[in-house]
Amino acid sequence: MSSIPNRQQVRRAIVALEREVKTSIRKLNQDAGSMLAKGRYDKAEDLVATAKSLQEFQAKAKALRTEWRALRRAARPVQPAKDKVTPLWEYYKPLLQCLQRLGGEAKRSQLERDFEAHCLGLLKPDDSTPTSRGVPRWKKMIQRARQPMIQEGLLEKASGGVWCISAGGKKAATPDAQAKA
Repeated sequence: MSSIPNRQQVRRAIVALEREVKTSIRKLNQDAGSMLAKGRYDKAEDLVATAKSLQEFQAKAKALRTEWRALRRAARPVQPAKDKVTPLWEYYKPLLQCLQRLGGEAKRSQLERDFEAHCLGLLKPDDSTPTSRGVPRWKKMIQRARQPMIQEGLLEKASGGVWCISAGGKKAATPDAQAKA
């Protein structure tokens, strides 16, 4: 089952409903107390009866929130098995090779297009499944790979979302770099 659109807005609306009902019950209780103090017992009884009805409705709203929570949990995307997805570090070399094909630097969107054209065959079956936001998992992994690649010296730290291959990255991207490791 896929993720439910606007799920947070629905949850907030249910919580707001519960809050407003609670406020209404509190106000009815205050008004009923005021009527009792004034000796207007019939009016106080009517307010108490209305408050009791609202308490029943409040219980239904709480049950609705519980049911909504169960629906949201059931609709969570199933996480792919670890052996059916490519680990982050296995993206490094193909990404470096893409950067070399693109002249040593590129924006992530360019990198994703080149990766899609040349490297999708290297990935495992569940790497193409969409994330909870509908983006293919491999695109999210490319986004996540940048910072560790900078930390390992494979990319230079650049601004403006540009990926720049470093000298160490050029060396790691060569076909015989894996054989030496």
